[in-house]
Amino acid sequence: MNIDKYFMLSVILVLSISPASNAGEKNKTVAVEDKSSVYQWLSGTKVRQVTMSKQLFAEFTTSINQKSVLSKTFPNAVRVKGKGAAVKIWQVENIKDVPSTMRSIRSTDSDAKVSPVFYSESGQMMALPGNVLVQFNPGMSSSEIEKWCTENGYQIANANRKNMSYYEIQTGAGLDAIETANAIYNSGMVRVAEPNWWIEMHTK
Repeated sequence: MNIDKYFMLSVILVLSISPASNAGEKNKTVAVEDKSSVYQWLSGTKVRQVTMSKQLFAEFTTSINQKSVLSKTFPNAVRVKGKGAAVKIWQVENIKDVPSTMRSIRSTDSDAKVSPVFYSESGQMMALPGNVLVQFNPGMSSSEIEKWCTENGYQIANANRKNMSYYEIQTGAGLDAIETANAIYNSGMVRVAEPNWWIEMHTK
């Protein structure tokens, strides 16, 4: 019998991502979304993509007894995974405009940690609990990084104070994380801007 195990990508991921291109090479940019609900971001210099589901949502909770925002928004929603777990997967009727639905949920509860479910190219179920893992360009001091974040409206949630090799930038759950990752990468100020993914793992 398969047991679902869930884990969050740690900030260590940033250190293991392929190095950026040579200094003389122009930075790539990446579109936020195309018309087929495929979202892309750059992992180092490699373009990654996921396909967004229009029926499945992940809800991240801090306690078993926490009230569900999704079940309130969609009275007919069915929980298909994660009974009693910190990550619950809900199935709803097919939604035509997921981004608008996400904005509506956030307007109802700004603290809601809800994300559409995505599928990786290999078929793994993924979701976005929030935040972006960032590795800034070499040579930038901590004061320069903090100033740039402040000027551009980004809040630092966590930083590796030992060698300043990565920063965790605060975002909301869901599409906000991948959109922010792309905006930060496209600024040209970073080597890596990786959404903080939750990935479903199966073990025998």
